[in-house]
Amino acid sequence: MQQSILSGPSSYKNWKMHEQDCDLNCILEFPLYTDAKITNEIANDLGPYAIINTFTQGEAGVVQPRLILRAKVYRYYDVPTSCETDDSNYHGGGIEDEIAALISLFMGIRVKAGDVSRIFSSYDDPLGRPYAPSHLKNIPPLMLDKRRLKIPAAIGCHALNLDLLKILPTLQSDQAVALIRAARLYQNALWLSESEPALSWVMFVSALEAGANSWYQDQDSPIFLLKKCKREMYDKLTSSCSEDVTDFVAERIAPTLRATSKFIKFVIKFLPPQPATSLPKCYRITWSKNKMQRYLSKIYDYRSVSLHQGLPFPEPMCRHPDEIDGSFFEKPGGLAQHSLGSTWKCDDLPMYLHVFEYITRNVLINWMHSLKS
Repeated sequence: MQQSILSGPSSYKNWKMHEQDCDLNCILEFPLYTDAKITNEIANDLGPYAIINTFTQGEAGVVQPRLILRAKVYRYYDVPTSCETDDSNYHGGGIEDEIAALISLFMGIRVKAGDVSRIFSSYDDPLGRPYAPSHLKNIPPLMLDKRRLKIPAAIGCHALNLDLLKILPTLQSDQAVALIRAARLYQNALWLSESEPALSWVMFVSALEAGANSWYQDQDSPIFLLKKCKREMYDKLTSSCSEDVTDFVAERIAPTLRATSKFIKFVIKFLPPQPATSLPKCYRITWSKNKMQRYLSKIYDYRSVSLHQGLPFPEPMCRHPDEIDGSFFEKPGGLAQHSLGSTWKCDDLPMYLHVFEYITRNVLINWMHSLKS
């Protein structure tokens, strides 16, 4: 059957062609590397994809090819019709990277795809041909101290549950692109979280922005944004300047404020419940709308300063959390934290990385649920 013209990320288009009973090109297998122990596999019920467990021996925390992605790949003649730049579907990876990123997001574990290792084609060995590309994909090394983890939940034993993956072919193509971009950013943030937590913070924020850009449709007025996002500036302007000056300033900074507002609204809209914990109140963050908005505004400011001024996220927010009876502290304690020649008030240190990872992952999952057609 000849396929219809499709757009969107590769894994999405391939699933749509599977549903349309298009011509099968080949079947490919890719190793999926993770440091989590996986206790099961999903050999069917995922459209053109199967996730096979290699049952690799070894303890959690060591990166190994513990899963195999088997993908039925359909013929799709993706020939450019123009020499003009078009990066509307771009995210920096292929079909195997997309599926690995979605597994990482849905499961909250580190997963990276390796190169194709076996090819099944109509004119070849029915058992498949082993394949070794001339340019091997490098899996980034994973450096962690299992006694001092920044995101403790990412390792350990996990049972695959990929029911969310079945939502992928029901999305609009632009929604699928946004989801894959968000998942790829989350995947890379989680992979780097133990070795480069300051970069991980930046990418978690960007993952949420990828979803927010797809979801957000409102166009708040510049004055509303100034009043909501920069209340101190708004009060100063309205008390000492004319209305024209206030309007002028609001118009000039509206694009920046709109980005902040969009990010905060997206997270608040899809915010998950507070994790169950037995921690004393002094070690927990306040899970209210007003407090969360302040936390998110501070985090977004840190991300902007990191990108535009080269100032990393505060070191205390990048530390491993202490724990009491298996519950991990959610924020730095005390009045202030001093590290690496710098000092931060604890009010300027809203949460640890593991809390923001929980928020990022579950906000994106809740957003994906809202996209069901």
